[in-house]
Amino acid sequence: MKSLTHLVILLAFCADVFGTESIWTAFWDEGHDLKGFRDEQGVVQIKPKFMGFSTTTKFRHIMAVTEDINDAFVSYYLLKDGRRIGVGDSYVSDMTFDCESEYKIRFREKESGKVGYFDGAGNVVIPPEYDDGTAFKNGLASVIKNARKACPDGTELTAENMCEHWYWKDGERFVIDQHNAIVLEGVNLSPELDLYSMRVSENESTSETTQSFKGSNGKFYIFTNFEKQFEHWFNAELLPGLDEEKLLINSVDRIMLWDKSKGWYEQDKQIYLNKSATLIVTLLKNTQRPESQSFVVMDGLIRGIYDTERYDQYFDDCENPLTGRYPVLQLITEHRSDENYLQNAYDFLKTEDGFKLISLAIRARPD
Repeated sequence: MKSLTHLVILLAFCADVFGTESIWTAFWDEGHDLKGFRDEQGVVQIKPKFMGFSTTTKFRHIMAVTEDINDAFVSYYLLKDGRRIGVGDSYVSDMTFDCESEYKIRFREKESGKVGYFDGAGNVVIPPEYDDGTAFKNGLASVIKNARKACPDGTELTAENMCEHWYWKDGERFVIDQHNAIVLEGVNLSPELDLYSMRVSENESTSETTQSFKGSNGKFYIFTNFEKQFEHWFNAELLPGLDEEKLLINSVDRIMLWDKSKGWYEQDKQIYLNKSATLIVTLLKNTQRPESQSFVVMDGLIRGIYDTERYDQYFDDCENPLTGRYPVLQLITEHRSDENYLQNAYDFLKTEDGFKLISLAIRARPD
């Protein structure tokens, strides 16, 4: 009976960690000033009291919050059982707190200024020993230590030499796993790499769409490069034989369109392409002309534009785009004349079914 009890507890823990846990959803008070959370049955579990840098909309295990306690704004990490940990140790980037990712969340220790990671149960699973680190993706995070803050001109950031936009200069860079073991040395995995495509091999990859890094164990860690993958797909798979039917297959159901007078608006792909497919096919094929001026930019979905529920899966629990798994590859074409300089933009979202056209901004048309 004792063994059966332990099994039930273990299964309950695994279910909570790996995706069947109860998720609490944020809601605002009447003045839209304070945020609280309801459970899946709509029962209020936390009355509205949070403000500040927290953008969490789905509370799974742990989140960073700020509340007014005795007329003082206090930041801390909150667990589902009500415990508060890491008071004053919040990790802040771009004026927002960190968001739980793969059952971990970053914190910056107030005393040392170093970054570490809590797990969803509030345990310090990676001690605060790094100057900075990324959120975990597919069990990996890029970290840096022994670096210094530098201004854009390369000079060190000090109390006497302040600058708004600084970066980490020099230092040691690593890629670590969830146990804080070093996987790659001297490497900072760039956003263009698909960490979820990782494979480990005895040999370096020769594919033009991948990048290989020799690991601490002597094996090669191979990742798909989003931009190279998109360019290969666009030129080798989409453009050959491109017509209205092929555009329909490679587009989302409702395409976002830009109009100078209306701004962004949606239209059913069948309706739009029935009248515009010939134009779009011509413009896309023109990108292969020798004189064509075009380039690709990687970005993420913008919540203010893609607000419908069908895009929810492409955002994390804090409404940040999941660029590391579902990036937007934007093809921009430049059209210059003596009188005008215009750009056309074609956005393709990487989905589980491949790249799909999701938006168009056509400002220049063929002569």
